[in-house]
Formats: sequence, C-alpha cells, structure tokens
Amino acid sequence: MKHPCSNKVFTVCSLIGLYYSVISLVFFVSILTCRKDAKDFSRILPLRLLMVIGCLYISIVAMLISFCGGHYFLLTDKYNKNGILFYLYLVVSFPITLYAVAQFPLYLDLVKIVWKKVPPPKY
Repeated sequence: MKHPCSNKVFTVCSLIGLYYSVISLVFFVSILTCRKDAKDFSRILPLRLLMVIGCLYISIVAMLISFCGGHYFLLTDKYNKNGILFYLYLVVSFPITLYAVAQFPLYLDLVKIVWKKVPPPKY
C-alpha cells in the first residue's frame, strides 16, 4: 500500500531543492563577478559564501528527501516487504553526509568571520 503523502513529499522537496540550487548558483556567480575590493573581503564575500553554502546544504538535503520520497512512491509495493528500501536510502545518503561533515568546519568559520567585529587596518 502506497503512502498518500509520498507524492507530496517528492513534489515539495524537488521544488525546494530546485529553488535553493538556483539561489546558490546565482550567489556563486555574484561572488565571481564582484569587484573584489579590499573591503569586500572583510564582510560581503564571506557573507555571500555563507549564504551559498547554506543554500547548497538545503538543496542537497531537499534533493535527497525528494529522491527517497520518489523511490519510495514507486518501489514500496515490490521491495519494502523486507525493508531493503531503508538500506538503499542509508547507502545513498552516506556520501552526502560525508560531504556535509567535511564542509561543516568551513561553514562554522564563515559564521565566526561574518559576525566578528574586525578592527580597521592601520596604515
């Protein structure tokens, strides 16, 4: 028996994933095309990079949930009798979890940089 909510989960999460991946792409392009003045490196660029990484994390999680919801919707009658879908989702989410764990220190450093008061340079 198919769960009535899995189609909605797939639809909503795929839309959220698309939306946040486009936002992260636009912010990546804005980082590449900025003036790159010295004052931009203190506040604007770290804030944009923080927003890019945050949107990218949200997009990756939404796409993973969308993938699992769509496959659950299609394969639940055939393969869910012995619980193999749970292990499939676990295997699929492992590399994404490794990526998130590897990039999380960068995210924390950016949070510290953006909200830390930096004194102006003395010439």
